Amino acid sequence: MNLKKYSGFRFLFWFLVFGGLFGWWGFVSMQNQVIEFYEEPVQPIIYDTKNDDSIQKYLGKWIYLSDLNYVPQDLVSIDSDFTANNARKFIMKKEAAQHFADLARHFWSHYKWDRLFITSAYRSASFQSYLIKKWCSRSRCAEVGASEHQLWLAIDIGVMTKNWRYIPLTKTSPYYQWLVENWADWWFHNTYQKWIDIDGQMEEAWHRRYLWVSLAQNLRDNNQTFSERYALQQTPDYLILDDNLL
Repeated sequence: MNLKKYSGFRFLFWFLVFGGLFGWWGFVSMQNQVIEFYEEPVQPIIYDTKNDDSIQKYLGKWIYLSDLNYVPQDLVSIDSDFTANNARKFIMKKEAAQHFADLARHFWSHYKWDRLFITSAYRSASFQSYLIKKWCSRSRCAEVGASEHQLWLAIDIGVMTKNWRYIPLTKTSPYYQWLVENWADWWFHNTYQKWIDIDGQMEEAWHRRYLWVSLAQNLRDNNQTFSERYALQQTPDYLILDDNLL
């Protein structure tokens, strides 16, 4: 046997084995470094709560519209055949109206033809002033410039059964829990649910306002109201959606 030739083959064999192992380790290490190098930190979502046209505009105690007679420009009729009354008589911001129309269809399907009943949507400054003078106190109705209805984003609802029985939406309503669990998936939030000391208004189980989906869902999942979330901010003109703040 040629031992010299055999030793050469053995050297080549182990060279390839160890070279492959070290090469693979180096490749994996390099990939990990590349991934770590290019991985961007998760940035918190920042919402504009100051501008009147903002979907995230905040209205609360002592915080009003910058223009008390503000009139939104993007108003459309609610195009739905799945509410008990004529939805097209009510107007909202376009995207809010579209999401509400889709929610009304799902509600109708889920409850086998019971339907949402709209009692109020967009309200102008003059109409809000009329309500305060004729129908309700300040604790029940927001002042002019402080109503989410004037923002084109809010809607009040009840339910009309298939037998034409009207049911107000309260916490004891058989429909309330389904709406609590599902409204946020259509970007709506119950702004007034923890009374005056927290939300600045009396509890209104029937009242919903439109928000960005991640904000609406975050508030629902953390059992917070918009007022509570806003109160956590150190920069009041903006709302920061960051898990570290919850």
